[in-house]
Amino acid sequence: CHTMNTHYATWQHSSHRGRATCVDCHLPRDSVFNKYMAKARDGFNHSMAMTFKTYGYNLRATDNAAKRIQDNCISCHGNIVSQMLENAKLYSKTESHVQMGRKCWECHREVPHGITRNLTTTQENLVLD
Repeated sequence: CHTMNTHYATWQHSSHRGRATCVDCHLPRDSVFNKYMAKARDGFNHSMAMTFKTYGYNLRATDNAAKRIQDNCISCHGNIVSQMLENAKLYSKTESHVQMGRKCWECHREVPHGITRNLTTTQENLVLD
C-alpha cells in the first residue's frame, strides 16, 4: 500500500492505532470468503490504477468500500450506537445501505485518518499531535 503513506501515518497517531488495523476497518469481517473477495477486487482495482496512473491526489472510497467501513464501525461500536440504530428505524433513510441514514465519518471526519486526504502529503510534513 505504498500510495497510502499519508493514511498510514495519520492512523499511527489516532485512537484506533492500538485497537484496529487497516484490515479491521476496510475489509469484511463476516466471512473469510467475503474478505478475500474484497481483497481480490480492491487489489485488482488498485493495481490497474497504479499501472495506468489513474489515481487522483485524493482517494475516495467506492460505494462497496464505504459500506464495508460503515458496517465495521457499527460492528465495533455497536454498544455505543445501538440506540441510534433503533431510532433510525423510525425515520426514512437517505441511503438504503447506510444503517443510520448517514455514514459515521460524516460526523467523525477526523477518525482515524485526521483531516489529511491528499496522497502527495508526506509523513515529514504532517503536523500530528
